[in-house]
Formats: sequence, C-alpha cells, structure tokens
Amino acid sequence: MKRTDKYHRWVEWSDADQTYLGKCPDLFLGGCHSDDPVECAKLLQSIIDEWDDQLTELPPVKTRPMTEVA
Repeated sequence: MKRTDKYHRWVEWSDADQTYLGKCPDLFLGGCHSDDPVECAKLLQSIIDEWDDQLTELPPVKTRPMTEVA
C-alpha cells in the first residue's frame, strides 16, 4: 500500500472544457486533463506519485467520500 492511497481522487467530464479533469484536492490545487478518462486517471496517479517522491511529509486527508445521500 502506498502512503498516498488514502487520498481521494477523481476523474470527471467537464462540459465547459470538453475534456476529462483529474483532481486530488488534498494534495494539490488544479490537476490534469485528457480526452480519455483512463489516460487522465493514469496521469493523475503519476502526478500523485511525484508528490509522494518529493515530500517527506504529506498534508492531512480532509476530503472524504460520501457514505450516505440525503
């Protein structure tokens, strides 16, 4: 298990940008984009891996997935 596995990440389609956007809000602002959702997820993971390689201490996890919808 990587120490970054605890961070929430997602890939979503952006109508405004007409591309897929990859985000990991607890590690960095912004993210990545691609025309293919799988490629976007791979690119996002490579960015997360770079952060993990460069930082000795990672920020705390704040974003949590929803467990219940009201």
